[in-house]
Amino acid sequence: MKMTWLIFALCSALSAADKLTRGTVGETARIPCGTRTAGKNLEWKRNGEMVLRKNPRSGAEQRGTSPVSNRATSKRDHLEIRNLEEGDIGHYICEMDGTEHAHILFIISVSASPPGVLQLDSKAKLQCRVQGLQPMPTLEWQRPDGAPGGSGEVLLNPVARTDEGSWACAFSQDGMTFKETLEVKVQGHPVTERVAATPSKTHCSDCTDAALVVSVGATESQPGPMLLGGLSLWIWVAVGVGCLVLLLVVGCVIALHHRNRRPRARRCQGKIHTNRRARKTSQQPLKPKVLPV
Repeated sequence: MKMTWLIFALCSALSAADKLTRGTVGETARIPCGTRTAGKNLEWKRNGEMVLRKNPRSGAEQRGTSPVSNRATSKRDHLEIRNLEEGDIGHYICEMDGTEHAHILFIISVSASPPGVLQLDSKAKLQCRVQGLQPMPTLEWQRPDGAPGGSGEVLLNPVARTDEGSWACAFSQDGMTFKETLEVKVQGHPVTERVAATPSKTHCSDCTDAALVVSVGATESQPGPMLLGGLSLWIWVAVGVGCLVLLLVVGCVIALHHRNRRPRARRCQGKIHTNRRARKTSQQPLKPKVLPV
């Protein structure tokens, strides 16, 4: 019985000695060894498998066969893992000259569904997930105004203007608090409700008139008018039609003006010819009349 308690206490002490290191997928994770490694035989292990081994004299590195070994590098007093993947999480040990320092690499991630900008009055889900820790810690959301927002998974139904801002997912373990933030943006116009059901009568024993019960149906978003240059599309159509009519009227006036001008010019030319003939006739000398003998 005493031996069982001794083993349990030893395991608890080893577990409590594990230091937590947080990583982010796609970025570079740095796991500190916990002590200076200069001039010592160094070996990094993940879940019992060798990641790399470094000889202090030659500086040569021997890599293991795990996928993380190809992206891991020993730099000074820490292990550096480039382009961190979800499969890289686990229990890491830094061993130097027979002394081991244990670390746990975990990932905390937050996301929104659907991703991107959320539409006002729609449905959305905020998710917070931790990988690499056992037992799983309790995750708590904090709203942009500082109020509690729920745990683990938060459903926004409907999405409101007050949901816009920085949401924080946090948890505490081994006396340390870890937090990841998610920026939420909301756009759109408020949706008006419409009556979808026909009023129905309900009877009661204490009233003479029937009460009308109206159920409100699901809300639908009404698309706003298309805008171009700050004006509605129909206004631009009306302006275009008005300009076209104005051009037609001006063209007709010009055509009528030219048409009425041609007969007048012809009459003027006729009068000019008549006057010229009369002048020629008046200017010719009169011939003397010859009387017969």
